[in-house]
Amino acid sequence: MKLPKAEAMALRANEISPGSASFEDTYAWVLYESGKYEEARIWIEKALSHGGNSSGVVIEHYGDILYQIGDTEAAVLEWKKALELADHSENLEQKISEGRLIE
Repeated sequence: MKLPKAEAMALRANEISPGSASFEDTYAWVLYESGKYEEARIWIEKALSHGGNSSGVVIEHYGDILYQIGDTEAAVLEWKKALELADHSENLEQKISEGRLIE
């Protein structure tokens, strides 16, 4: 993966179109994949506040980020919220039942 390039491109997309939950989620996920979990949390929370709270994918990503920063209890709560929506990963139920990240 070319994460530095993806990070630059995702940041640019947010500069061009601020307040887009989809772009903010993408940037958060690139930061997550780069191990920048605290920065990812800031951006995923922006995505949630700009309409991402109706997306199972965005909410699941939030749970994954929370898990990586050590807040397992909050992560499971977010995964449960994501489960109520249609668009989430196939392994979401396993994450919830095991209380751990499943990639």
